[in-house]
Amino acid sequence: MELFENIVNTLLFEESLKENLFNENKSQLDEIKLWFGCCDAYSSMDNPLSLKWENSIDESLIKTYSIESAKQHICKYFNLPEKFFNIYKTKYNTYCFITFPEKSSSIEDIIKAMKWYGYVCTIKNPKPLENGWYVLKFESLFETNANDLLKKETHLIHLTPAENVNKILKKGFIPKSTNNKFDYNDRIYFMLGSTNPIETLNLANSLKNTKYGNNQKVKYCAFRIDVKKIPNNVVFHLDPNMNGAVWTNDNLTPQAIQDYKIFTV
Repeated sequence: MELFENIVNTLLFEESLKENLFNENKSQLDEIKLWFGCCDAYSSMDNPLSLKWENSIDESLIKTYSIESAKQHICKYFNLPEKFFNIYKTKYNTYCFITFPEKSSSIEDIIKAMKWYGYVCTIKNPKPLENGWYVLKFESLFETNANDLLKKETHLIHLTPAENVNKILKKGFIPKSTNNKFDYNDRIYFMLGSTNPIETLNLANSLKNTKYGNNQKVKYCAFRIDVKKIPNNVVFHLDPNMNGAVWTNDNLTPQAIQDYKIFTV
């Protein structure tokens, strides 16, 4: 299914990176010592690291730099071989995986530097592999605005356990992070109404399995949200992990609900 193709491919890509890392020559891996280079020697308009490390950088709060420029400057600044900075592109989104050894505070510094470029590490409390190396995934902090895409849709779909129905009917959709894998700000997710109903059902089943296990039957609810009733100040973004899905940090009032259906998965 196209809906799951994006997330499956990125997981496979990440696993292949880990496998290739274990096949690397250990003595060569041990020789890689991360250190800060002289960024002033290659400063440019698309390089936040051209500024002093101690200074705060505001650009990443409003923009994302190109992933290619981030790779060029990060690898040079940290003396990291380019083969350990892997760029992975899909139809809508761009990810990167950075593989590196833990040397003193290098993990915090790389995460900090990537945030300056507008990319966030999506893993909470990252753990090293058996050989002491890390494989971290970074996504754009400012994914593509999806509001124009919604103009072609009549409705959005939100999947949730049926136990949440009364609360949503009363208070609407309020972003709240409940995941323990991705390090995001609070978000709430919707699927485009044009998504194939079979894919919607498959997604509900996948969400149920993750939360309750494979063997348990659970009632889920699919809310339909009328796009025309969504306030103009609500900003949607493309979901970086799943094609055909969007997210927002904004609240959505119950007045936008068109109808809903409860079903068992």
